[in-house]
Amino acid sequence: MFNRQKPKLFREKTSKRISSPEQLDQLMEVIKPKDWLWLSTLGALVLGILLWSVFGVIDSTVMGLGILSSPQPIIPIEAEATGQLREIKVKIGDTVQPGDVIARIEQPELKLQLAEEQQNLIILEQQFQKENELIDREQSIQLADIEFKIESNKQLISQIQGLQATLSQSNQLSIESQRAELNERLSALSDLNKYLKEALEAQQKLFDQGLITETVFLQAQQQYLQNRDQIFLVRTNLTQLEAQEASFLQQFAENQNDLIELESSIRKLEADKTQLNLKNLQTLNQQIQQKQEILNKIAALEEQLEIQGQVISRKSGKILSIEASIGEILNPGTPVAILQESSGTEEDSNLKAILYFKTGEGKRVELGMMAEITPSVVKKDRFGGIIGTVSEVSPFPVSAAEATTTIGNSQLAQTVVDQERNIQVYVELKTEPKNFSGYQWSSGAGPQLSITQGTTATGTVVVEQRAPITYVIPLLRSITGTNQ
Repeated sequence: MFNRQKPKLFREKTSKRISSPEQLDQLMEVIKPKDWLWLSTLGALVLGILLWSVFGVIDSTVMGLGILSSPQPIIPIEAEATGQLREIKVKIGDTVQPGDVIARIEQPELKLQLAEEQQNLIILEQQFQKENELIDREQSIQLADIEFKIESNKQLISQIQGLQATLSQSNQLSIESQRAELNERLSALSDLNKYLKEALEAQQKLFDQGLITETVFLQAQQQYLQNRDQIFLVRTNLTQLEAQEASFLQQFAENQNDLIELESSIRKLEADKTQLNLKNLQTLNQQIQQKQEILNKIAALEEQLEIQGQVISRKSGKILSIEASIGEILNPGTPVAILQESSGTEEDSNLKAILYFKTGEGKRVELGMMAEITPSVVKKDRFGGIIGTVSEVSPFPVSAAEATTTIGNSQLAQTVVDQERNIQVYVELKTEPKNFSGYQWSSGAGPQLSITQGTTATGTVVVEQRAPITYVIPLLRSITGTNQ
């Protein structure tokens, strides 16, 4: 067997120096002076880490997607009736005023109703024309008959009035003249009769005494009798004259009655004429009323067609997007376009960020939290983002339709909002007039470009700030198994 020599643990020189009693009183050099520099540096580093772990801050953030938008309200311009979209009269970027027509919608049912009422109007007018022609003919005949009767009665009245005038003037004067003449003659005859009677009585006495002849007596008697006959004749004539006067008066009275009847007949004929005209006027008014009812229906349908056939902007502003396409069937409330309302004064040029977060992360966002918004046109590693503050958080998840109303663009809303990312957060951006963009950036002065509305962006919100040691302590506890 070979004798194997044990290896030496120390070099021979070193062994001798250690074992030498002469050097037992000298200190052993453990760390060289140049190593103290590294130890000091390491100690300072460890101390710095300890201090940072206690007093430092680590931000806990959540990230969302969204868009930069104007602070002015964004509202949908909606259809007010059902129909097929026929024409869109605006394009994105157009400025509109209240009352401007945005689009036109086909209204086939209303158009059909309007056509039916217009046809009813034509039929009614034709019917009225025929009725009025018949009424005019009948009225012309009736009025002609009435006018003829009136004219005839007037002629009779004129004749009777002429006769009355004749009777009243000539006959009355003649009767009065004859009466006066007869009365005068009767008076004379009466006086003569008295004389003749006395003469006859004297002759009778003389004849009785034989003083005169019979012939003389008979002559006196004859004169007396003749005078009496004359008196009788005059009285007869007076009686006849009275009868003639009575007949005249009766005729005059009858003629007056005839005049009254003729005048009454004329008044009745005039009333009939008025009644006929009134009846025709009533018929005409009824026709006008029936026609007006249809005209009112036509006007109402035209107004309804005008209103429902148009999509009208109720506000002034700028068109952000078109939400419907030609030929699409619209229902009441269907958005046709998205409008950013204008304030009517000098516009506030500051933008705001509208971000959408996943439900769990969004629920951690609260008002006043700091945020950093990075537009898609900016490099984050170079410029960072725009500093902002959370101003509003939706209490409930929002749908893509609600996001469309907020953002003003349905395609973009579908991009940034889904079933997971649906918590809506508003961020007010901090301004800095000295910077080119006008906003305060997390890294320097920001890019040399204008940040405009409609720019997509990503955003992070600081939801929690913790000391680093608070992350280590739970880890140490889990390693050592200490619960307290």
